[in-house]
Amino acid sequence: HKPVMSICTFKGSSVDISCHYDERISSSFWYRFEVPPHHRDLTADPQYGGRVEVFSPIGSSTLRIKDLKKNDSANYRFKITNAPTVPLVTMSPPGGAVQNSSVNLTCHSDANPEAKYAWFRANQMLVSEESQLFIKSLQASDCGEYYCTAENHLLSSPDAPKSCSVSVSPSAVVAENTTVTLSCSSDANPAANYSWYKENQTLTHQQEGVYRFTSIRSEDGGIYHCRSENQYGEINSTEPPDTLRAHLSVSSPGEVEEDTTVTLRCSSDANPAANYSWYKEGENSPKSSEQNFTITHVRAEDSGHYSLNVFRQQM
Repeated sequence: HKPVMSICTFKGSSVDISCHYDERISSSFWYRFEVPPHHRDLTADPQYGGRVEVFSPIGSSTLRIKDLKKNDSANYRFKITNAPTVPLVTMSPPGGAVQNSSVNLTCHSDANPEAKYAWFRANQMLVSEESQLFIKSLQASDCGEYYCTAENHLLSSPDAPKSCSVSVSPSAVVAENTTVTLSCSSDANPAANYSWYKENQTLTHQQEGVYRFTSIRSEDGGIYHCRSENQYGEINSTEPPDTLRAHLSVSSPGEVEEDTTVTLRCSSDANPAANYSWYKEGENSPKSSEQNFTITHVRAEDSGHYSLNVFRQQM
């Protein structure tokens, strides 16, 4: 950071100051060194308004100051900032570890400004925020997959997706012919792509974590999950605790004669338990609040389209 040259030139002329480097950079700027330090980008400094240009071909940067003034005499410096690189974890001592021994895990990431670290075991964040994670007396319960992340104000280090979850909208009611949206989200850097599955059948591969039913039908019932992935890894969603699956059937399919009995059945696997409301098309009041709806002594006026609303009970 010490000046490597002195330049003497005429007032009103222009001067070029160059810096060469052989490292990757995320961002850079030229500033005027002052005491106390005040790192202001010269291109945004009103004192140099309209008189500064910066040329930055690969591996170098040149500051040009035009229409030089007497008070431009100063020490000029070039500042480089870097986002964290992909972290590398090393273990000391290397190789295998034995019970009751000490193990030191170190997270390496090149960053400028210096990175802050976070340690994870599987998907659980650990207490340590230092670049080193020290396990004093290794036990069987300490076994697992450890990894770290690094970040500064420029960027977080790349990371595989984690904490993948699915939500349903609307969350309380599932009725035929309505719109239902499944949303999948996960923490990932870079952003993840998503795949949707029903049972073991692949539905979509897309950048957006949304799968939408514009007019849901009973045959759409089933178990859905998503997969979140980027180039650093992948993770599947887990079935949420408030899942609800319902399948409809009729005990007397086909033609139904008058004065016979017909039952509309709902086979439901809901957690928490569900509430039910059976409706006949064109009527606002429910016909039944039971899981199965039985019509005894069927009459002609009972013909029509019946639907079922299934509500999750609130915990």
